Amino acid sequence: MKVIVIGAGIIGAAFAHALARKGAAVTVIEAARPAGGATAKSFGWINANYVQTPTYLRLRLDALEAWRRAAPFIGPALRWGGSLAWEAGGAELEAQAEGIAAAGHEARLIGREEFVRLEPDVADPPDLCLHCPTEGAADPVAATEALLAAAVSLGAERLVGCRASGFLKESGRIAGVETDFGPLPADRVVVAAGVGSEALLAQAGVRLPMENRVGLILHTRPLPPVLRHLVLTPEIHFRQEADGRIVAGELYSGGGAHEGMIDQEPRALAALMLETLRRRLPGVAGIEQGAVMLGLRPTPADGLPILGPARGAEGLYLATTHSGVTLAPLLGEIGAAEIVDGEEDARLAPFRLARFN
Repeated sequence: MKVIVIGAGIIGAAFAHALARKGAAVTVIEAARPAGGATAKSFGWINANYVQTPTYLRLRLDALEAWRRAAPFIGPALRWGGSLAWEAGGAELEAQAEGIAAAGHEARLIGREEFVRLEPDVADPPDLCLHCPTEGAADPVAATEALLAAAVSLGAERLVGCRASGFLKESGRIAGVETDFGPLPADRVVVAAGVGSEALLAQAGVRLPMENRVGLILHTRPLPPVLRHLVLTPEIHFRQEADGRIVAGELYSGGGAHEGMIDQEPRALAALMLETLRRRLPGVAGIEQGAVMLGLRPTPADGLPILGPARGAEGLYLATTHSGVTLAPLLGEIGAAEIVDGEEDARLAPFRLARFN
C-alpha cells in the first residue's frame, strides 16, 4: 500500500514511522522543514494530567505506554522523571488527583516538605502539589527527526520543501496529492498538516472545525543541571532539556494573567516569563534568554483530537490535535493499523470528525 503523509511535524513523523513498520510504502511531504510548525513551539510534556473526558484520559494513559514502546527509536530526546503541578489548587487540585488516579494513572498529592526534597532549587513551594512520577517530556524537534530517520531506515521517502496544493481524484475517491513537485499518486493520504490542515481539507470538501490558539515558548541558554521534574506553577510551566536549556511556557489551559500579550506583545511577555523563572529559581545564576518562539497551535473546536477517515472523501485520513507531543506515537500506531489492516479502533470512536455533524 502506498501512503502519503502531509506534514512532518511530530504527528506526521509518528504516522510515517508506524506505517513504514507495517510495510506501507510511505512518502512524507513537508512544505518548509520537519518540525518547523507547531511542533517546534511545543512545551513537550508527555502527560495524562487532566480528566477532560474519561475516554480522552484513557487515550492519554495509553499514549504514555506508546511513548515507552517508541523509546528505542527516540533515544535521548525522550526523558522521564515526572511532573509536579499545582496550577489548580484546593478542592480542584484534589479532584484532579482523585480523577486521574481512579483511571489508573500514578498520581498522588504531596506537601511542601516532600516538594522541597524533590526540587530543592524551586522557590515558594506549594502547600499541596500533584506528583505524577511516570510522566516525562520530549524534545519535540529531536523526537520528530528521530521518528523520521527511523521511518527512512525502513524505506520511507522524505520530500522537504514540497507543498501540497490539492488532491488527485479517481473514481470519486482521493488518489493522491497535487504538489509543486508534481502529482504524487497514493492509495491513502494522511493529512497531518497542523494549522494548514483546515484549508487543505476544504479543497476535498471536508470541513475541519478548528479554533487554533497562539502560544509562546521561551528557551533559556544552556545551564548546569537544575531541575529533575517538569514544574507547573499557577503562573508558568518549566522544565530542563538534556542540553541544559530550560523550556518555559505560559499556562497550557489558557486564562493566565498576561494571556492577551501572547500575540500582541510577545517580547514583553517573554521578558515577564524570564523574570518569573528567575524568581522561581533564585539560586540559579545565569538564567538568560535564548530563543523566543511564537506559534499557532492546532486546536480542534471542542479541544479534543480529530482522527480517522474523512467522511465524503474516501482515501483521506485526518490527524489533528492540540496534544500532539503526548499523543503522537499512539495515534501513529492506531492510524497505521486502521489504514493498513482495516482495523477500526474503538478508542477513537469519540474522536471522529463525524461528531461535529
